[in-house]
Amino acid sequence: ADVTMWVKGRNLVSGLPEMREISELEIFEAVEDVVADIIEAIKTVLEETPPELVGDIYENGVLMAGGGAMLGGLRKLVERTLQVKCVVAKDAIHCVAKGTAIAFRKMDTLLDGFENIAVYQFK
Repeated sequence: ADVTMWVKGRNLVSGLPEMREISELEIFEAVEDVVADIIEAIKTVLEETPPELVGDIYENGVLMAGGGAMLGGLRKLVERTLQVKCVVAKDAIHCVAKGTAIAFRKMDTLLDGFENIAVYQFK
């Protein structure tokens, strides 16, 4: 049986508030293309990752962060599709923002990207 739930929001056609029952299938159809893009992006990153790091990724897995990581079934789909272990970060919804804040506090010592990783000065 399809799982449903009631949601509240503004009807974009009438402009009025509305409460409507939506199904799991409707949600899936709404995010299907975006999920396919996410899978393709992860695949591209894995294909472009240097061989010495790919082994670590396949051994330790991919850490998924951000609100999208909490999308039901995404972790299992990535594991099944790309044959790589996935873990959702603790506090996934906030960890991206927290990491960004840390990076901004260290802007004077961070390099742009990883092109010159060998010259990075760890403190």
